[in-house]
Amino acid sequence: MGSGNLGCDLVQFSRKRTHAASYHAHASVQAIARQWLWCDWPRAARGLVLDVGSGPVTAPERFEAGTTAIALDQSLPMLAHASGYTYRVAADAAAMPFATGSVQYIGSSMAMQWIGVQALAEWHRLLEPRGRMAMVVPIRGTLARFQGCLGDAGLVPRTLPMQDERVWIAALREIGFWVTLVEIRHIQQPYSDRRQLVRALTRIGAAGDAEWSSRDVRRATLAALDRWCASGTACLEYVLLRVEGQKSCGIS
Repeated sequence: MGSGNLGCDLVQFSRKRTHAASYHAHASVQAIARQWLWCDWPRAARGLVLDVGSGPVTAPERFEAGTTAIALDQSLPMLAHASGYTYRVAADAAAMPFATGSVQYIGSSMAMQWIGVQALAEWHRLLEPRGRMAMVVPIRGTLARFQGCLGDAGLVPRTLPMQDERVWIAALREIGFWVTLVEIRHIQQPYSDRRQLVRALTRIGAAGDAEWSSRDVRRATLAALDRWCASGTACLEYVLLRVEGQKSCGIS
């Protein structure tokens, strides 16, 4: 029986130090996405490289001598755990403190869903002519079964809205990028324990600052997730879009 269309607060992003410190213990999907993003990094590349929304990670091994690699994130606790970069910069990804046309490469993994397509104009501003970009971002279909589980219990899951892949691609082209690669990957993570499932969603920083709107909502949500895990069908699925592009020559 449903719970009267109760709201479920799971839509914020945390900057707590505790979530930065425990990130790697729960960020398995994020690790897969990150490796996928940087796997084709050109070894001959040189210059200024931005890792936007880097989080508390180690710089990709493919960065070689001659590369100025910058980890950029809004969260100081997350940046405090980042390593291997030339610099770590705390800044808004939609207004980055770099000169127009000064960047050779921008990459971002599992971060742009929090920022939105409007930030792509800032990427275009920063990149030099023929500068390259790549991103991995979750798209529509991500966490669909999780949403369905809560919906069946009469709850309204306030998960982050995910854009369709066509929205991201159209935005890149409209701004002035030549899209050179589009790939989609499906990742599924089954869970038999509700605690592990919730930690996988929250301990990476997502929803870490959210508060339950009421005790009834908290009780109903946890009960629904317990039933889901006990059924043997609990699964967090991610639909990931990887896009690569190049700034069109002659467009400023």
